[in-house]
Amino acid sequence: MDLYDCWIPKFKYTEHIEIDSGTIYSWYEEDKRPDLNISWQNIYDYDKNWVFKHCWAIPREDKDDIIREYLKREQFNLTNFFDYTRAFTSIKNDIAKICEVEINHLKRRIDDYRKHIELIKNCGYYSLYDENDCYDKSISALIKELFSSIEYEKKQIEYQKEYQNERLTKVFEYQGKIDKIYDQIFQYCLDEKHQWLGAYYQRGIINFNNGNILETLQDIEKLIENSKKLKSFISQIYFLKGKAEVELGLYHDAIVSLYVALKEDPKNKEAYFERAQAYFELGEFDKANK
Repeated sequence: MDLYDCWIPKFKYTEHIEIDSGTIYSWYEEDKRPDLNISWQNIYDYDKNWVFKHCWAIPREDKDDIIREYLKREQFNLTNFFDYTRAFTSIKNDIAKICEVEINHLKRRIDDYRKHIELIKNCGYYSLYDENDCYDKSISALIKELFSSIEYEKKQIEYQKEYQNERLTKVFEYQGKIDKIYDQIFQYCLDEKHQWLGAYYQRGIINFNNGNILETLQDIEKLIENSKKLKSFISQIYFLKGKAEVELGLYHDAIVSLYVALKEDPKNKEAYFERAQAYFELGEFDKANK
């Protein structure tokens, strides 16, 4: 059984999320080409009308319509549970990245204003004159304007943080609504014994993301009871179990679960991180650093 193949054949109803097809979010350094383009594009195909491409692309410096390098290049089928969760993670990362770049730009402007103030203070003049040697304004007035500009940019930084939180809140609200739809689908699968083991796992992830940790462990226990049918999926099951146990403070249990996950898949980096966190909480710092 492949737990990744629990598809939704049709929706009785659905929450529609607007993703601007082809919209490119970009930012510019002064006198330079955009340093990164973020894009979402819908694949217009009858059989793929829920498929989206997502890219973080670095354009060439001389031609911004030619891509020099892709930092991210992903594709999601939003009727697939795992693709759906990955897509929401990418949207959140986009919002965080755009906010980070905006704030860094504002901080650079603040630094430039401060350098300008120091330069003016050390120029040795009391007043400034324009190109026709006409009196323009006093040094003190100009410095006061620059300090006002610094305060304005600081307020813009706080605004960007608030705006990011508002956008993330909306994304979490949408995700919560769609989680409920998936939860109904998984419950139907459980009732009808259709891909029912996969439904337990996927519902467990939804419960974990929504903070329902005990419910997550209950679903995982059902999977462990049927682990002989899921030999190829043992690592993911015990990894989710270990994450849930870390959240509940069951650090010894988490270490055991994560040991099983790593035994089945030694390349699972997230499992190493969770196990290190469990060791850290127990005060076993040497083991946490390994």
